[in-house]
Amino acid sequence: MCSTLLTRAGYRVELCGSAHEALVLLDRLFRQGEEVALLVTDFNMPDGDGLSLVRAVRRQHPALPVLISSGYVSEALAQQAAALGVSSVLHKERMLEDLTSRVREALREG
Repeated sequence: MCSTLLTRAGYRVELCGSAHEALVLLDRLFRQGEEVALLVTDFNMPDGDGLSLVRAVRRQHPALPVLISSGYVSEALAQQAAALGVSSVLHKERMLEDLTSRVREALREG
């Protein structure tokens, strides 16, 4: 649903099913000279969590804007995400309402 929303808003979206898959895709896209403007990730993934993914991405692409979504956004998650430079942590229950505006904000800031 989120990918459809972003596609309709004019963004090109690539989907991944795991953190590993996302890292492989990002590596390939950057090696091919593709522009990657933003990473949107879930906090809970089959092979890790969104913060671990952000740490791995930051090693190679420190300036890439990132949004994380989670069903439960604790103060600890928000603080850890902020420390990693995550643009925004989205509550899943408000994801559809907030996603497009948060993407725009992250791209402006990035």
